[in-house]
Amino acid sequence: MSNRTALSERLITITRRTARLVRAVVRRALGLSGGSGPSILFQARNDHLRVCAASDDVVAEYRCAGDFDDEQVWVPYECLVACEARNDDPVQFDVRSGHLTVQWRDSSGPQMVQHEVTENGEREPLRETPHELQRNPPALRQALHHAVMTTTSNCGARPGKSLRLTADSS
Repeated sequence: MSNRTALSERLITITRRTARLVRAVVRRALGLSGGSGPSILFQARNDHLRVCAASDDVVAEYRCAGDFDDEQVWVPYECLVACEARNDDPVQFDVRSGHLTVQWRDSSGPQMVQHEVTENGEREPLRETPHELQRNPPALRQALHHAVMTTTSNCGARPGKSLRLTADSS
């Protein structure tokens, strides 16, 4: 990977079908409705593309094999809504001079959407999914059950979602 400046180009190309698939997975996994959602990380490595989106409760990740240059681009969810289709025509995500340009062709000709990339747009990538998972110790389930039973109503328990345990402030 070469050294790059803030003005240099970063380019990732996917298909319109992949954009449609990723948008559908993110929409379902994060429980989105309508045309807005979180920015999505497209992280290309030499032999695969990793696509991630996250909410407070869920991380959705999609991977596909391919031949890619090492690049990382954050793409607004709305861009996928605009460029998705059921064909394999290319979609390019190009970051240059502080702007993300999304380009594709449809039946009416070339299309382009441009978004400004903010200074903090270069967020830390979402952590990689472990290649191997470990089994939790048998006592963990019982310990979590006891922790839930001892929480108060204002501790951050959200039924069916997650539990945030906090120290007693008294």
